[in-house]
Amino acid sequence: MYLTMATYSAASNERRSMNQKNLRARAEDALQMAPREVASLAAQDLERLVYELQVHQVEFEMQNESLRVAQHDLERSQEQYHELFESAPAGYVLVNALGVIERANAAVLRLVHASRMQLVGQTFSSLVEGSDLPRLEEHLESARWEKRASCEVHLRVKDAAGRLVRLDITPVPSRSTDYLILLTDMSERQRHLDALQRMNEELEARVAARTAELEARNRQLEIEIAARERADIQRKVLEGHLREAQRLESLGLLAGGIAHDINNLLVGVLGNADLLLMEPGLPDDWHKPLELIRTAGRKASDVTRQLNIFAGRGQPHTAAVSLPHLVANSLQQLRSMLSPRIQLLVQITMDLPAIEADRGQVHQLITNLITNAIEAVREESVIAISTRTESLSMAALNDFQHSATAQPGQYAVLRVQDTGVGIPPENQDRIFEPFFTTKFTGRGLGLATVLGIVQSHRGALRVQTSLRGGTCFEVALPLARTRSDSERPMPASRATHWTGTGTVLLIDDDDGVRSTMAALLKRMGFDVVDASSGEAGLDLHARGDRRFDFVVLDWSMPGVSGEQVLAALRQRDAQLPVVLVSGYIAETLALDDPQLIRVQKPMTIAQLEDAIRTVTQDSVSKPPPRSLRLV
Repeated sequence: MYLTMATYSAASNERRSMNQKNLRARAEDALQMAPREVASLAAQDLERLVYELQVHQVEFEMQNESLRVAQHDLERSQEQYHELFESAPAGYVLVNALGVIERANAAVLRLVHASRMQLVGQTFSSLVEGSDLPRLEEHLESARWEKRASCEVHLRVKDAAGRLVRLDITPVPSRSTDYLILLTDMSERQRHLDALQRMNEELEARVAARTAELEARNRQLEIEIAARERADIQRKVLEGHLREAQRLESLGLLAGGIAHDINNLLVGVLGNADLLLMEPGLPDDWHKPLELIRTAGRKASDVTRQLNIFAGRGQPHTAAVSLPHLVANSLQQLRSMLSPRIQLLVQITMDLPAIEADRGQVHQLITNLITNAIEAVREESVIAISTRTESLSMAALNDFQHSATAQPGQYAVLRVQDTGVGIPPENQDRIFEPFFTTKFTGRGLGLATVLGIVQSHRGALRVQTSLRGGTCFEVALPLARTRSDSERPMPASRATHWTGTGTVLLIDDDDGVRSTMAALLKRMGFDVVDASSGEAGLDLHARGDRRFDFVVLDWSMPGVSGEQVLAALRQRDAQLPVVLVSGYIAETLALDDPQLIRVQKPMTIAQLEDAIRTVTQDSVSKPPPRSLRLV
C-alpha cells in the first residue's frame, strides 16, 4: 500500500509542475511585452490578449484548487497508510540499503519486546540469531533479483524466549536498494504444531496400546474359538462314540437275548446227547451221529459265547498275564496262514508289565485281530504288530472307543496295522456288529468279540482306516498290579462218569433245561426235586420235609430272580452249597460266596459233574477256582 501511494503522488506532482510551467511561460511572455508593443496592438488584438490572460488566470485558479484537493487527498491517504501500517496485525519493517531499520510498526515492537526508539536505527541483522544470518543474507540477495523471497529465522527477543518468524522480503520499487519485510510470528503456529505433534504421539500411543489390547483380545478370542472348535469336535466325537455305544448296546441286548435262548436249547441238545452216549447197550451206529450232534452243539456254544462276550456278559477269569507272551503264542499258531509274500513286522517287548486280563479271551482278541489283518491284505503287503505301555488321560481315552468303566492310568497297548485295502466308509460304522461281514467265509463275530473283550476288561479300542490305505487297530488294556503268570499252565479237566448221592433242589424256569438238568443229575445218582420258578423253589425249601444237599439254581428267571432266591437261601442256611447256572456269568462275579460255584450254559455232563464235585467237596483235595467256564 505504501508503494502504491508513493508512486501515485509522484506522477500527479509531475503533471501539475508541467502545466504550471507552461502557463507561467505564456504569462511571462505577455507581461514582458513593451508598452509601446502593447500600445501598437490593435484593439481587437488587445482584447484577445486580455481574454487569454483572464483564461489563464482562471486555469491557474482551477489548477491551484485541484492541487489543494490532491494535496488533501494525499495527506488523507498518508494518514490512512500510517494507520494501516501501525495497526496491521502482522509486523512490517522498512530496511534501507545498509540494512538499517527505518520504520517498524507496532506489531514488530510487540514481537521483539522493544520500543520504537530502541528498534529504529539499528540493523535488522542484529535482531536475527547468528545461526540464521547466512540464510537472511541469501534471501535478501534473492529478493533483489527475483522481486520476492521468503524464509524462516529465529529472532533475538529481550527477556523472552526466541521467536520463530517467517520473513517475506519485497524490494521497494521507488528505492530498489530498500526492502519492505513482512514478519509473521510462527512461534504460535509452532506451539500449535508441537501441541498437535504431542497429541498425535499421544494418540498414536493410545492407538498402539488399544491395538495391542485388541490384538491380545483377538489372540485370546482365537484361542477360545480354537478351544471351542476342539471342544465341539470332541463333543461330536463323544456324541458319535455315545451313539455308537448305544447302538452296540442295543445290539448287545439283542445278541445276549439270542444267546440266552440258544444256550437253553443247547443245554437240552448237549445234555441229551451225553445221556444217550452214556446209555449201556447203545448201538454202535448211534455213536457217530451223537458225537456229531455234540460237536455241532459245542460249536454253537462257541457262537453264543462270543455273542455273550460282545454283549459284555462273558465270564472273564482275570489274572496277571503277559501280553507279549500271548502275542508270541498267537503268532506261532497263525504263521501257517501267512503267505510267503506277506511281510510280518513284529516289535514286541517281552518284559512289558503284565495286564489284568482273562488269558483265553485276550488270546482270542489277538488271534481275531491278526486274522482280520491277514484276510485284509493282498500279496506283497505288510502287517506290523507291536506292543508298548502308555499313560492315557481321560482326554486320550476319549480318542478311543472305550469301556464305560475305563479310567485314566497306565495301559498296555497292542497295535496291529496292515497295508491292505482298508475299510470302505459305508462299512466303518458296522464293523463291530455281530454277524456283519464282507467276506465269503466267517460268521462276522471276530471284531464283535474283540469289542466285547475290550469292554469287559475296562479297556479301550481305536480304529484308523482309509480306503486302499490299510487299517490300524489299537487295543489298550489296563496294567495289573501283580506279576504275570504267563507261564502258569491252564488247570486240567476233571474226570467224568462220577456218581454221587443225596437230594438236590433244581430251580429253573425253562422246561427243556429243567428236564435235561434233572435227567443229568439223576444219571449222576442224585434225587432231584425241581421247581419251575423262584417262588416255587423257595416254597419247597421252606417246607422242611426234606433236606437238600445242594441247590442247582438258574440266575435269569422272571418274577423272583436267581439273585433273590440266593439271598433268601443264605438267610436260611449260610452253608448250603449252590451251583449257579447262567449264560451271563459276568453278572454274578460280584458275589462273594464260598459255598457258591458258577457254571455257564450250555454245559456237558462231564462239566456239570466237575462243578458238583467241587461244590460238595467230594474226593477233592484241592478245590478249583470258584468260577468255571464250562463249554
